[in-house]
This record gives sequence, C-alpha cells and structure tokens, in this order.
Amino acid sequence: MNKTLSLAICLLSAASATAQVVSVDSTREIALSHPIQKISLAPTGDFLLLSDYDNKGLSLLSLSDMREEVITDAAGAGWGTTVEPNGDILYRTVSYTPTRQVGLSRYSIKSKTSQVVVAEQRQAVQPAQAETGDKVVTNQDFQLELTRNGKTTLLSPFGTAQRYIWPSISPDGRHLLFFVSGDQTYISDINGQNPKPMGILRAAKWLNDTIIVGQRDEDDGEQTTASRIIVRNTLDGTEQQLSADDQIAMFPSVTSKGDRILYSTPEGRAFLLYVHTK
Repeated sequence: MNKTLSLAICLLSAASATAQVVSVDSTREIALSHPIQKISLAPTGDFLLLSDYDNKGLSLLSLSDMREEVITDAAGAGWGTTVEPNGDILYRTVSYTPTRQVGLSRYSIKSKTSQVVVAEQRQAVQPAQAETGDKVVTNQDFQLELTRNGKTTLLSPFGTAQRYIWPSISPDGRHLLFFVSGDQTYISDINGQNPKPMGILRAAKWLNDTIIVGQRDEDDGEQTTASRIIVRNTLDGTEQQLSADDQIAMFPSVTSKGDRILYSTPEGRAFLLYVHTK
C-alpha cells in the first residue's frame, strides 16, 4: 500500500470518529529532497512558502512542477510572510548593524525580483502593515489593531492585560478570530465585541465564513508531545479531526477558496488535504 493511500485511510478513520464538518477528497504528501521546516500554503493554492525554523530565508515551491526557487536568504524572512491577491509576497528582512534593524520587501511573482517597501529601521514592522485594505494585526504590545477603510482602531476584547495572537478577519469581513494567551481561541464581531469561545485551537485560520481550522496540541512543559488538526463549525460547535492520531500535526494554512488545507510535522513532513464543505 502506498504512503498516500495509507495516510488517506488513517485520516478518514480519524474523521469517522467525530462529526463531519468537511469532506476530505484526497491527500497529498509534499515530498522534498530535504526536511521541511516552516511551510505554508499560498492563498491561491498554486505554491508553497518554505523557511527555516528560525525564520531565516524564504523559498517558493511550485505545486505544479515541484520546482523550488530561493526568494531571499535574509534573516527574519519567514516570519509573518504575506501573499497578496496578485501572488506577490511581502516578507521581512532583519539585520544587526549593530542594533537590530527590520525592513520589508516585496517579491514579484511575474518579474521574480524583490523591491524594498520599507527600509530597515529600529521599529519592528510586519508584512501585514504594508498591505492595503482591511486587516487585523497583533502590535508590539500584543493588542489587536484593526484597520478598516483606512482607519486603525485598537481592540482589547478582554482588556489590555491580555495578549492576543494569531488574529484574522473572516472572509465576509464580519468577524474576528484570535487566540488569548493562556486561555483559548475566540471569535467576535468585527469590532471585538461579543467574543465567543472556540476552545484551544492554536494558529487557527478561517476556512470559510463559518468554519475555522487550527491545531490542538499537548506538551510536557518543554516540547509538543501531541497535536492534531481540528476543523470547527463556529455556528454549532461541531468539530472534526483531520490528522491521524500518530502524527504531531501543526500550523495549518488554507487557500482563499477554502478547498485545501496544508499542515506539517516536526520530523519534516507536510500534507496537503483537498477538502470541500457540506
């Protein structure tokens, strides 16, 4: 039995033990000649972004021909990397001259060249800050900053003593998704009001307007001992496990159409699930 078929059976077996939130049509293991460290799926679904665990360097992997091209070897390039609607990639550069300097660059998919967007400076800028349109980011004080129609508002749904991470706006622009450190994941209305608990789902993403996907992990105080990819219907609380029990499955990323989910494991494997919602 080949690896892909065996994995698909494991995934289906795991999913059958819980309610169905999505259907997994097929599974593809991303096989490379080197171990995979950080990996994410572009919203367009046609390429992957690779980086080191320490965020050094950034490469693009085409899913059509599995060709890998280096975008940059800059330190910090793998942190908070953002893919724009046209496929261009915003990434950080970090240097020490001698103090820490952070800048932003944009890689053009068409010309295969990079241009500086924000010159390196002492302030720690994020790729999302160079985007136009609506966005929500965690600032340096770990508070939520929501930008809509060019106006930025500071949000603190549970007060400024809390730290908010992994924030995002739902595709329909009506809700926020965020994690409160030491607590759990929440969704709220777009202004941070009426937060609703979603359980522990770290690094969660919107799959569509009502379904989120994240990792539910366990640790021994030093390292992650278990982690599963979970999809959850935010309307009725229904959940479904997508990864196998014997995998430490982490850091899901999704396409903008919500038809593919990518996750990786600490030993350097990555899996792409082709899904559809009911």
